[in-house]
This record gives sequence, C-alpha cells and structure tokens, in this order.
Amino acid sequence: MPHDPLKPFPWFSFVGSSHRKESLVSALGKVSAGLLIGGFLGYQGFVAAGIMVCTIALAVGVVSAVSPRCRLAISTFFGILGKWFGRVLGMILLAPLYLVVFSFARFWQRLFGSDPLQLRDTSPRTFWLETDDSRRKRRYVGTMFATERLANMKLRLLPTAIVLVVVVLAGELTLRGMGFGDPILYINDPLIGYYPAPSQDVTRSGGRISTNQFGMRSPECSLQKPAGTFRVLMIGDSTLYGGSYIDQEELYSRLFEKRLAETAAYEKVEVLSIGVNAWGPFHKLGYVKQKGTFDADLAVICMPIGDIYRPLYGLTAVPFFSVDHPPRCAIEEVLGHLAWRYRATVTANTSHGSQEEQGQLGIQAYVELAQLLRQNGCTVVFEILPSREAGTGKDTLPAQQQATDQLRQALAVEGFDDFSYPVGLFAGKGSPEEIYHDRCHLYHQGHRIYAEYLTQQIGPQIARHSVNGKRPVESEARRREVKSGHSRR
Repeated sequence: MPHDPLKPFPWFSFVGSSHRKESLVSALGKVSAGLLIGGFLGYQGFVAAGIMVCTIALAVGVVSAVSPRCRLAISTFFGILGKWFGRVLGMILLAPLYLVVFSFARFWQRLFGSDPLQLRDTSPRTFWLETDDSRRKRRYVGTMFATERLANMKLRLLPTAIVLVVVVLAGELTLRGMGFGDPILYINDPLIGYYPAPSQDVTRSGGRISTNQFGMRSPECSLQKPAGTFRVLMIGDSTLYGGSYIDQEELYSRLFEKRLAETAAYEKVEVLSIGVNAWGPFHKLGYVKQKGTFDADLAVICMPIGDIYRPLYGLTAVPFFSVDHPPRCAIEEVLGHLAWRYRATVTANTSHGSQEEQGQLGIQAYVELAQLLRQNGCTVVFEILPSREAGTGKDTLPAQQQATDQLRQALAVEGFDDFSYPVGLFAGKGSPEEIYHDRCHLYHQGHRIYAEYLTQQIGPQIARHSVNGKRPVESEARRREVKSGHSRR
C-alpha cells in the first residue's frame, strides 16, 4: 500500500539497540575522534579538559574492544545523547527564527496582502485537494519562495512608508537608549588639530561628560591659579579622557585630585586634565603653545607608547563631529562612525619604514613639549600607561619596549628623568575585563588603581615643593627667574 503523501513521517528514525549492531571499527573511530578532540583542547591551552576527554575516550575504547555488548550499549547511549542534544540545539537555533524572522515576514506579507500559502483564499473548500484548480496550483508554486506580486504590479506606498517609518523610529529610539545622538562636539584648529568644544555637558551610556571653558574634562578653572594652590596639569589622549563609558567623577584624573587633596601639604590641590581622543604629541604640543600651562606647578604627560606614531591631523581623520555640523540624529552618528571605520581600513598605513620615521618625529615632539613646559616653570613627569598585556603581568611586546626605551633615552638627554612605565601594575588586582576596557583603555577598576598609583608616585614630589603649606622661597625665586626669560603664550 503506497504511503499517504499528506501524512507526516520522520525523515530520520531512531533505531533501538535491538535492531543495531556496532562494529569494532566504528567504535574505534569514535575513540579516535575523542582523542583528536582532547588533543585539540590541550593544544589550545585547556590542558585539564583535554586530559579528561582523552581519558574517557581511551576508557570507552578499551571497554568496546573487550565486550561487544558494552560496545553496543555505549553506541546506544551516544545515540540517545546525540538525539536530545540535536533537539535542544534545534530549539535554540530555530526559536528566534520562528518567533522573530517568520513573525516579521508574516506581518510584512499581511501589510501587502500577500498570501503565498493561500490560507485566506476561501473560493474552494480546502487547498489540500488533488482536484484543486490548476490555476491555483501554478499560483501556489510560483509564490512558495517569494511574496506575491501585488495587483496591477503597482507598489502600495502607504504600507511601505509605514514600515519604513516604524523601522527608522525604532532604530533611532534604540540608539538613543544606547547613548548615541548627543555626542561631545569638537573644534577644528590649525595649530592643535582639534579639541573638545568648551562648556559642554552631556550624558552618554557610561555617565556624565562635562568640559570646562578650555575644553578640559575638568571643573571650571582660571588661567592663573588661586593663591595657596598647587596645580597639576595632566596632558594626554583618550586614555586620560576616559571615554563615554566612564562617568566624570570616576576618571583617574578626578580620583587623583581627591587623593592629592588628602595627602598634599598645600591648602588646595587642583588637577586640570586635557585628554582628547586620538591625540598625539603634536596635538598636545599645539594645545600648550596656544593655551599655555595654566600656571601649573607640575605637568604630567599621560600616554600609551603608541601615541608617538600619531601625526598632526584634524577632525577629518577621526569619527567626531564639529560644533558647526553636529549630528541631527543618533542614526547619523552611527553611520558617521561606520564610514570612518571603512575609511580608516582602506587608508591604513602599513609601511614599517614610514611608521618608524613618524615615531622618531613623535619622540622629538614630546621632547619639545617637555622643554616648553619646563620653560614655563613646570616640573615635568612622563607616565606611560602599559597595554593590557603588559599591565596585567605579561611580557611587554618587543616593539612597545623598544619605543619606550627610545623615548626614555631622548628625554634623559635633555634632563627629563621623571619617566615611569609600570609593567605589571594591575597584576593580581582584578580580572583584565574589570581593569581594561580594551587593549589600552582603562575600565572602572583600572581608573581607581591608576589613580592610587599616581598618588604614590607624584605625591612625594608635591610634598617636596611645600613647606608648611607654602612654596619655599628658593623654589619661588627660581620660578620667577625662569619666567623672566620666557614669556607665556
């Protein structure tokens, strides 16, 4: 009797142990597969898991070789295990498809009046009859894998417009919830390249971002420091800026100021922080040339060593928006970031020679920056933030160590010896994910640890500048002598 074509039947039936025979060769094949998996796990660094898998595979192999009945039982067990694993995996993979993709497809078809399965066509009693109309059969076959063509081949504009508006609004609201649409804006500058526009206050996904009248992510300040104040000027890139994922008061520059206020001998300590995303040495040098040193006593240059390879560039080379052309919506901001990533990929400089040359120019710019700060009465300190690999205890990459040594030597020639590169600073103080946001930027725990480290490193220098809360006469006289020969910008 022929099988009823409309009655469902299983494509793959599970045959029980009473209907199967397991050969020794098949059992040995399974054992070999287990040994290969165990070896691969060990090669990837999961030694314990690899040993366990190999041990189980060998035990199964021995038992299978000794007893055919055990061999059949083991095969049956793995068959049942594979069957249920396949069911669970199928539910996990197919449930989102059925709930999301198919639901959206049916909604789309409903808007356009499509009915590829003829479910709403009530002309005959049922579609599933062999005596069905030939025209409807051809129509069904023609629309099995595509929505129906609309009447008169004309697109219904209203449903399409509704769907597009809904999709755009949903995307905009989702991106707004993620913090996009209201970014920090920047000013193009021929000497500096670019810097954050002053007096901004926005809230992104990580918290509050605020800039003062000089574009710093710091409280408002004056050009001249108040009496009885020890002022620290921190200059850096995005590692100092902190990113939008760090709240204003959780930055290591802000935590550093609070710790200094508790330990320093001055009546008040101010920490001014001008750190800007993607800045290199020429941007920092240009900012000091144009804005001055803000009467700072101590200048801390904060950087990962990779900054030496950055030339001077403006906003066209970074994914930021200027004050003249802010994004009109969150979608525009995201598209701008994607366009920048594509442009950065296709224009990336892969020449080793040109990178080395740029690195030497960057080192010269840092030396010039240190000299300019010293001429304006600042004690200069270089703090090199180690990368994630070096900071969490692993060895420094040879290229990073070589660049660090070159910068240290160039600064030492000019008498700048306050240079720190704390490899292993974060080792044993938390997981890498808690300390680093990525390979070079710190996360919340990293900012707290680094602030404590800077306090221990720089606090004693501040103490040496003070005597009973006032500047020593000798230091003040030396400062006036230096200022007399070098005017501030």
